[in-house]
Amino acid sequence: MSFPTNLVLQFFILISANLQVSMTDEYHTGLLTTLFNGSRYDTRVRPVRDPKTVTELELQFFIAHVLDMDERKQTLTSSTWLTMIWMDEFLTWEPSEYGNITKIVVPAKNIWLPDIYFYESATQSHRHFMETELAKIHYNGKIMWGAPVIFKGYCLVRVKYFPFDNQECQMKFGPWQHSGHELIINGTGYADVFVSNGEWDMYDLSAKNNVEYYPDDPGVPFTDVTFTIYFQRRSLYYVFHLITPCFLIAIMASLAFLLPPESQGKVNMGVTFLLSMTVFLMVVADAVPHTNEVPIIGQYFAITMILVSLSLLMNVTVASLYYRGNEGRYLPTWAKMMIHRRILAILRIPTKHLQLSEDDSSPGYGKYYMMQGRKHKERNGYMKKTKDKFNEMHMTPLVTPPSYEGVLQGETVVHASKSSDEVRLMSSMLKELGIIKDLLKNKAGEERTTTQSNHKRIKNEWLLLSRVLDRFFFFVYVVGNLLALFLLLIGIYN
Repeated sequence: MSFPTNLVLQFFILISANLQVSMTDEYHTGLLTTLFNGSRYDTRVRPVRDPKTVTELELQFFIAHVLDMDERKQTLTSSTWLTMIWMDEFLTWEPSEYGNITKIVVPAKNIWLPDIYFYESATQSHRHFMETELAKIHYNGKIMWGAPVIFKGYCLVRVKYFPFDNQECQMKFGPWQHSGHELIINGTGYADVFVSNGEWDMYDLSAKNNVEYYPDDPGVPFTDVTFTIYFQRRSLYYVFHLITPCFLIAIMASLAFLLPPESQGKVNMGVTFLLSMTVFLMVVADAVPHTNEVPIIGQYFAITMILVSLSLLMNVTVASLYYRGNEGRYLPTWAKMMIHRRILAILRIPTKHLQLSEDDSSPGYGKYYMMQGRKHKERNGYMKKTKDKFNEMHMTPLVTPPSYEGVLQGETVVHASKSSDEVRLMSSMLKELGIIKDLLKNKAGEERTTTQSNHKRIKNEWLLLSRVLDRFFFFVYVVGNLLALFLLLIGIYN
């Protein structure tokens, strides 16, 4: 085929296509003119030839995304796809008369639209969302309206099991003015197109057709359809960012009981952990709505914070008991017996360097002063015996011996003996006084050693009591945390 022949053929094909498009446009124009003749069609009138005919509306509901679930404001913002199908008896034609056109698409505002509203709307104005979209008209009068719509509505969010909660949100659609004698709506829900937003998963979607009676129009039925959406929260984020740090803080708070009672860090650690728990509790309070229902994670945080507060009080008690030993107070007898016979065996606390005296029954300061008085009397008796022994050794019938007190006070002693006898007597007296001085010095050292030993024993008694209470409080704290964790797990299981 030559070049001129191809050119002529392409020219005729182009002319034919343009003529076909022109004819199609002409058919569309003619069809629209016929259908929307001002005297034939009125968008304000329900499209039925018999007023007793009830218009049946089929509503297909697809939920695509959860844009926002605001627990504090109790609202759900979702992206949905809506499709509505009904019959319009005035918009029909024969396809053969209009170039076999079986359907056309027109602006929705040019046809009659049912007054379908979203009942749970949380926006400032309840608008008729159907007017701004497009509608498809079939030759037999079937109207199909479809568009993606974003709805923001109220949803009762129950936070008792936050963040392991499941939520049910209802979306109700229905006519506002057309009663059940004029318009009946039937709905069907589909969850096939749903895509999770990372926090919420949808595991079910149900639809329920209702007939309601309202007090403003008694005895007149109104139909609607309620879609119930079932969501499940993804709790892994909250487990890692809230529960795990709280649990670790609770575990680390127990380490304060392992420090020795004389350590100052016990109280400092308790205060630090208590402040940390307060911060986490404030984070949870900001995440949940302000209702009387306390979420399970809030209960767990509150219990843990109470336990940390009690651990701080316990550590202060242990430190206070330890420092009582420095004051010289004796440990009560009942405490000694209880520690020796029961608690030590149960708690298995090593007492190699800490010994208690079970036969010591004096409860306090009274015994200390009684012992000091007895020691003073013993000292005076010893002095008297030494003086009598000295007099027996050195008194003679010819010489009047000096008094012991006189020698100590440097009194002048007059003797009837010769000078040599006086010198010999004075030497003996000085020798005996040296012996007495050494004896008194040794006695004072023994008393000082005994006092220090008693003070150390008293201090060890209080130290042992502090360790016993520390170990007991440690077990109480651990059991309390395990119970709190058990309650949390029970709540999650429920």
